[in-house]
Amino acid sequence: MHTCFALFPIVLGIFCAFHDTADAQPMDSTSHVRPEHRTILQKWLAHKKGLRLATENDVVNKKALEYARSADKHYYPYYAVGDFNQDGAQDFAIALIKRNSSSRNLIVAIFNGPFKAAKKNEPAFLSDRFDTDWWLFVEGQDKEQILSAGVYETDFGLIFRPRKKGYVMSHE
Repeated sequence: MHTCFALFPIVLGIFCAFHDTADAQPMDSTSHVRPEHRTILQKWLAHKKGLRLATENDVVNKKALEYARSADKHYYPYYAVGDFNQDGAQDFAIALIKRNSSSRNLIVAIFNGPFKAAKKNEPAFLSDRFDTDWWLFVEGQDKEQILSAGVYETDFGLIFRPRKKGYVMSHE
């Protein structure tokens, strides 16, 4: 069983602290997101007017976020980067929320690299089965990286396993 939720030092996840606005979300508020990922998100979200990026304001457990950041000031629970499908190219996962919704449901999107500006980059995985208590985590290094999601400091979570060109979720 993976213990990424109880053992913070192995967690390499990155969260996106995006600022939300009523109608639009400025992409310049994503300075910690890699530029190539910002471009992909900007193009994809332009056609998804009902979605916005999850922000730090959406984090329910603020104390856990403070604790996580005391160990790693660059920790962001709603954005993760790694080679999740072990093809040698960096992938990224991001959490989104439906605009104008009182729901705390997160939508997780995983985009597989390599990314090309001329190519239409669509998520290889998209699911709304998550709550804002769930954060994204990356375990391992190089070709052994695993993307998972779960509530911080618990032993329960889901692993995103690559299958063909997409992903399936399984319990840890």
